Amino acid sequence: MKYSTIAAFLILASGCASTESCPCAAPGSGVVVTPVLRTDRNMLGQPLAMPSGDIEVVVSRCEIPPGARLPVHKHLYQRYAYVLSGRLRVAGDQLVPRDYATGSFLADPVDAWHYAENTGTEPAVLLLIDHVPKGQANMVKK
Repeated sequence: MKYSTIAAFLILASGCASTESCPCAAPGSGVVVTPVLRTDRNMLGQPLAMPSGDIEVVVSRCEIPPGARLPVHKHLYQRYAYVLSGRLRVAGDQLVPRDYATGSFLADPVDAWHYAENTGTEPAVLLLIDHVPKGQANMVKK
């Protein structure tokens, strides 16, 4: 992953909506911030919420080969995914199938069965971010 992608994600995660509103992007610094997503709801329209108590952030890189499909699963807590490269389709019982490409940012649904599949011809590479109670997993398979 390019450092500019990481910097842009961290700037967006800190609540900065643009270069002008971000303290990291001082005038003349050369930092460029391109908003990707700003929302208070996930893809199912549920409000974003953090687990209570002590939490940890778990960040993972996931590579899905062309034509591969993840099993039907649900998340117990909020998960975010940034598509680093490739194409991805997300669908489920309560979700209308939707396609995501490189540069897309997803706020997955909580407690809703869904799956993701690579609909492209190259690996779909995702950066996954979970906020979970310490030591807990965030995915349950059907």
